[in-house]
Amino acid sequence: MTVDHHDPDFLSLRLEYALGTIDGRQRSVLAHHLDECDECAREVARVADLVDTLTLSAPDAEPSGGFESRVLHAIAREARPSPHRARVILAVAATALAVLATLGVLRATSTQPARHATVVDLPLWSHHQKVGTVYASPGSASWVVVVSFQRSAVHHVDCVVVTTTGRLVDLGTFAYGSGTSWWSALPVATAHVREIRLISPTGSIVATSGTSRWGSWSAT
Repeated sequence: MTVDHHDPDFLSLRLEYALGTIDGRQRSVLAHHLDECDECAREVARVADLVDTLTLSAPDAEPSGGFESRVLHAIAREARPSPHRARVILAVAATALAVLATLGVLRATSTQPARHATVVDLPLWSHHQKVGTVYASPGSASWVVVVSFQRSAVHHVDCVVVTTTGRLVDLGTFAYGSGTSWWSALPVATAHVREIRLISPTGSIVATSGTSRWGSWSAT
């Protein structure tokens, strides 16, 4: 199978394969391609692992009505025309769709009426330029999703939560740069979160959500 790895149609097909939403001949042909293409195999595995992780650690409530469409529209607005555009869209959409797929599992399997959680967002800033977005869900099983759109010389960062009392909580080390996306559980109550910082291996602040308290984040 000869493919153009920058073709949006192929990237969409690869994403659907990772999410398990295609079957038949298309799935068979793409499976054969994955046997021969390490790059595609790694990307499919990354998205599949993300979906599995989110499913196992799914939040206990679904977001407010219309959340899915608003997040996907926000992602579309973020995409800037460039040779790198298709890859960025794929990675960001993979995170969004994985989160939404997880929430869909909750709605399909829950025997109790769903409770609505407010999903909030805040721009991720670097040198006064927006480089991504932080999405988060409050509740007893809070989580945060970080997506970055800007190319960077820094490829890995520590995600640090600054609480309202000034305490620093390290969420771990994650990939960073154009098209990267990841999630983490929040070990502190969202009401106590003051800021989220992404720290380089040398200790400098690569990006920050700013100092706005969680309560002032806009509902998505």
